[in-house]
Amino acid sequence: PRNCAGVVFGLINALNKISPALLERATRLLHKVPRSTLRVFGVSGEQARRNLFGRLEKSLHARVEFIARVDESEFHRLLGAVDVALDPLVFSGATSTLDCLWAGIPVVTEPGVLPHRRSSASILHSLGLQAWIARDADDFVRIAATLAADTVLRDRLRIELPERLRQSSLADGGRFVPALEQLFRNAWRDYSASAEPMAAIALGSDADALKRTLIERANDTLLRSQTQRGDPQQAIYAFETLALAMPSAAVQRNLSRAWNNLGVIRRKRDQQAEARADFRTSLQIWPDNPEARENLGTV
Repeated sequence: PRNCAGVVFGLINALNKISPALLERATRLLHKVPRSTLRVFGVSGEQARRNLFGRLEKSLHARVEFIARVDESEFHRLLGAVDVALDPLVFSGATSTLDCLWAGIPVVTEPGVLPHRRSSASILHSLGLQAWIARDADDFVRIAATLAADTVLRDRLRIELPERLRQSSLADGGRFVPALEQLFRNAWRDYSASAEPMAAIALGSDADALKRTLIERANDTLLRSQTQRGDPQQAIYAFETLALAMPSAAVQRNLSRAWNNLGVIRRKRDQQAEARADFRTSLQIWPDNPEARENLGTV
């Protein structure tokens, strides 16, 4: 069994998911658990290291280890030294969460409202591990620190977690897929029975009317995302759906604008790394987006 003082907290997700709020929680844990360390995966290049060190207390730098991007076998070897994984706040893990659980490593998550912030919580809930789903920042730190202190539990989890995952519906495609299909049927049945007019349009033969409705709603979400009343992520979902159903240059430009709006909001919240990633995504979709190009130069 490991000594509690040598516990390793892990940030194993994509670098652009590491937000100031997540680093604040990691900092609190390093203070709360003496001689613990933080292992951050996927940090390649001196500039990336300097950027992250600049967001951490100088007194903690010696207790932070950066791991460059490595191949899959080396990643799993290095992952094995992590004792408690800290799930990102801005975009929850999924594959990374399952990687940790297969390795017997507990994952602490703090879910948000939208689906992209709830994937780890969904996985943990499916496994009966709701105790690792935090309500807020204080609860996140408490759960992670409690896991760090319980070496007996963590040693047991190394053996039990992989088997629990193996026996769950998450690893049983024969059970999982029919259940998911039934959820889709139920959702469509409930939606079609509601007063929502779009269902009637979708079931009818007027494809042009359906397209107009989808575009109007997506455009309305985009306009709302430019104000305090709307969420840019909802506009992104709407235009990503449109891009699949009816790809066009206009839809791609509006999807680019939605990503730009999300970057603007994150820049206002001083989430500079996330904002930079959003502006770059906007430009990947529409390289000539003038607002995204100008905004990228400001972060």
